[in-house]
Amino acid sequence: MAMNLKMSMKLSQQLRMTPQLQQAIKLLQLSRVEMEEEVRKELNENPVLEEVQETSEEDPAAKSQTAEDLRAAEAQVQGDTDPRRQDEFEWENYVESLYKPPAQGSTPSEFSDEIMNYENVISTTQTLSDYLLWQMSLFGFNEEEESTISILISYINDEGYLQASLEEIAKEEGVEVSELAEMLPFLQEFDPPGVGARDLKECLLIQARNLQEDTNDLVEIIEHHLPDLEKKNYPAIARALNKDLEEVVEMSKIILGMEPKPGRAFMSSDTQFITPDVYVYKVGEDYVVSINEDGLPRLRIS
Repeated sequence: MAMNLKMSMKLSQQLRMTPQLQQAIKLLQLSRVEMEEEVRKELNENPVLEEVQETSEEDPAAKSQTAEDLRAAEAQVQGDTDPRRQDEFEWENYVESLYKPPAQGSTPSEFSDEIMNYENVISTTQTLSDYLLWQMSLFGFNEEEESTISILISYINDEGYLQASLEEIAKEEGVEVSELAEMLPFLQEFDPPGVGARDLKECLLIQARNLQEDTNDLVEIIEHHLPDLEKKNYPAIARALNKDLEEVVEMSKIILGMEPKPGRAFMSSDTQFITPDVYVYKVGEDYVVSINEDGLPRLRIS
């Protein structure tokens, strides 16, 4: 059997993940904020890249205005240093300005120079933990009791709930469960009502105890008929309590008016602005999509 060598041409297509394609796929998945962070990271790590500083051309009108201001200032300086004009002083106008009474409704001169801008004043908000610790200092506890309550306060989340069981807290902090259970009712008497609860039912029961009216029926609804209350199944609650439907509805309104998250008032209210990746404009009958490039640096090879 003879073996021969021959040459042939074959046309084929193959998909290869080039480094450029891999980088493009990675960048296409990034949001605008992530893209900006990635570019800033590359600027710090890659010495070949540099950011293009945008320079705007000066307005000729502004340039001429600046030149005129310089000439006027120079002429004024020359006039002030002229010995012939140094002896000329308008004493009459100076005296009138000293004894001129202030206009009605105007502020004194010493306060009119600097007006306080209250928008620049940094305000500090009190956290729920700080508020509870301040109340603890007013109750007259001894050092051991304050230490136990401080431990419980440290495990209260932003919503006002105790985010761990007493057994877990005792194991983590090295204290007795009985000590925590003894001081927890005192913590639950703090303001806001319902703070220190371990679940929604306990939170509502704490708030029900603070009401000035008879709360036996309210406590009964919270303890045994909370699922029906969530579904607004008032007839089932009325049959179970042997009460009129109107009376049950009125009691349910009181429970629904309670605060399910006692720490809501102390939650941060900072506005979180969303930076869009693209803008969509309607031009005539068509929609135009524009990429948001605000803040993205322009790069070039150094």
